Amino acid sequence: MYTSGTTGDPKGVIITNRALIAGVMTTEHLLKVTDKVVAEDDSYFSYLPLAHIFDQVIGNYCISKGASIGFWQADIRYLMEDVQMMKPTVFCGVPRVYDRIYTGINQKIQSGGMIAKSLFQYAYNYKLGNLRKGLKQDEASPFFDKIVFSKIKEGLGGRIRLLLSGAAPLPRHVEEFMRVTSCSVLVQGYGLTESCSGCFTSIANVFSMIGSVGPPVTTIEARLESIPEMGYDALSNVPRGEICLRGHTLFSGYYKRPDLTEEVFSDGWFHTGDIGEWQPDGTMKIIDRKKNIFKLSQGEYVAVEVLESAYVQSPLVTSVWVYGNSFESFLVAVVVPEKQAIEDWAAQNNKTGNFAELCNDPKARMYIEDELNKTGKRLGLRGFEMLKAIHLETTPFSIEKDLVTPTFKLKRPQLLKYYKDCIDQLYKDAKIKEGLGGRIRLLLSGAAPLPRHVEEFMRVTSCSVLVQGYGLTESCSGCFTSIANVFSMIGSVGPPVTTIEARLESIPEMGYDALSNVPRGEICLRGHTLFSGYYKRPDLTEEVFSDGWFHTGDIGEWQPDGTMKIIDRKKNIFKLSQGEYVAVEVLESAYVQSPLVTSVWVYGNSFESFLVAVVVPEKQAIEDWAAQNNKTGNFAELCNDPKARMYIEDELNKTGKRLGLRGFEMLKAIHLETTPFSIEKDLVTPTFKLKRPQLLKYYKDCIDQLYKDAKVGNKQ
Repeated sequence: MYTSGTTGDPKGVIITNRALIAGVMTTEHLLKVTDKVVAEDDSYFSYLPLAHIFDQVIGNYCISKGASIGFWQADIRYLMEDVQMMKPTVFCGVPRVYDRIYTGINQKIQSGGMIAKSLFQYAYNYKLGNLRKGLKQDEASPFFDKIVFSKIKEGLGGRIRLLLSGAAPLPRHVEEFMRVTSCSVLVQGYGLTESCSGCFTSIANVFSMIGSVGPPVTTIEARLESIPEMGYDALSNVPRGEICLRGHTLFSGYYKRPDLTEEVFSDGWFHTGDIGEWQPDGTMKIIDRKKNIFKLSQGEYVAVEVLESAYVQSPLVTSVWVYGNSFESFLVAVVVPEKQAIEDWAAQNNKTGNFAELCNDPKARMYIEDELNKTGKRLGLRGFEMLKAIHLETTPFSIEKDLVTPTFKLKRPQLLKYYKDCIDQLYKDAKIKEGLGGRIRLLLSGAAPLPRHVEEFMRVTSCSVLVQGYGLTESCSGCFTSIANVFSMIGSVGPPVTTIEARLESIPEMGYDALSNVPRGEICLRGHTLFSGYYKRPDLTEEVFSDGWFHTGDIGEWQPDGTMKIIDRKKNIFKLSQGEYVAVEVLESAYVQSPLVTSVWVYGNSFESFLVAVVVPEKQAIEDWAAQNNKTGNFAELCNDPKARMYIEDELNKTGKRLGLRGFEMLKAIHLETTPFSIEKDLVTPTFKLKRPQLLKYYKDCIDQLYKDAKVGNKQ
């Protein structure tokens, strides 16, 4: 019989007939001494694969007792319909199935009236109290079983008396809920293909065993082995370590893999790879898998199955796969949300779209991520166990995609292969988000047009909404604002805000026509948020107002969707000596897209026929150039090298050509500045706009020399 392959390739497990019969007899013995053995009038609902050891043992046991077995139609969507049709007395489930039952019942309860909810809660607390006192399932509350909990029993077919849970630890809150409400005994066990199914089983009607998988079965011996590097000590007051087994129901070895067999056996003990904790009453609690514990880059050990069990307790999600590795300092996850939860969020936030579109909304991802981390904090997870980024997956992890086993255990190698690109992007995005503090949800941009490639990058990678606006001190800040999550507005500053009217005024001498097919001109404003005038400067006030419209001095272009694109400032447009108009801010926005530079100030005037610039290069770019060209010296010395200047100038002009700049917009000479333009030097504003008069004053001698050198070079 083959293992399910949760941590690698499935392994062939050699199980003898003796081991299988021992498993069947152990089941009979446990039910005989703790509850009630299966009889001919019992029926078992089989939905696990027949090649699964759990189903093999229970199926063979039912056959040995003459009980009937019913098989499902092999579609998880109709599982509960199959149960109601067959009306089994014995149901063998895995935690995911019980969790779905728990979630579905809870949703129905919460959607009911106040009286119904209050009655249910009273009945629940009453029966739970009696179970804790030691009363058996059928004695704890016959009255409430009949008038309240019978409806839940009907959902399981109406005849259910024994629920079995295995394959993975059952969350405590789900186990408690099923014990109280199902009107049946619930037994949680632990086993592997290698142990021929159950090797630990909790005892029916012993409520104190809740949260554990019970003591070892009669055919098995068990012990814990310390794992010092993970802090697990099998001899401490709270014994923890790897579960080791030996006994009659163990497998004989892995088929044709003596190397793997030798790897898991030591002195006759089988090392399961699962981490357990002995309880004071002799029962075992499964706390994780050894193979699914790893270190983050900062040294913290992470047990991902524990985290997944915690996060999946959120009612907003169906499944969670947590990923991390020793090269990263934080965790990310792929999450399958509850469709209803996303639709409820959309309704509350006036969002439209289908399920897939809503799951792609950054705000939806942030909402689910925040709720998962709230669940984690409530359940005591530590800071490094929180999720820093998630991807919302619209389709469940399925057996068909080979992402889960038939018992719905996550197949981690396959998940990583399937979602590799997604995981890489999550880490990339999260690192950008962490650089912005980790909690950022809204980015606002103003003061100057944001380059389209930068806006696109930030919208994609920041995990937050980006809104670009346009405004002036005279307009009391924003007078145009793009609309959050309307991606088509990228590259524009959006439509006018509600308190402002806007129009464009033609500038014929510059070729701007506000009435053309592509309306361009000076942006003019009027409205409630405009200023009253310049203090003690009526002359300046009169200069910028005409017929009640404030002339901003900025050049805009109406877009077909009614948004505005800022293309330059009227004050920063001038003619070269040969008559070409130059918009220096447009040129600077183009040149600064080169990865080799930090800042560029372009200069020209009506007495010169070409442009020059002062450029602040990236230090790393200059050092890389020096290494490639066997140059030595400090940053300042390298920037003074004529060949370094020529290299940067050539690269800037290549960038300009790539972005469609014309010949007269190319740079003929540059100066490499080693220190950034700063507020302290009065060269930029607090919003990092270039202060052109101050720059010209500061670099006057440099500019004169650039023109002199360029003219000499042209003559030569």
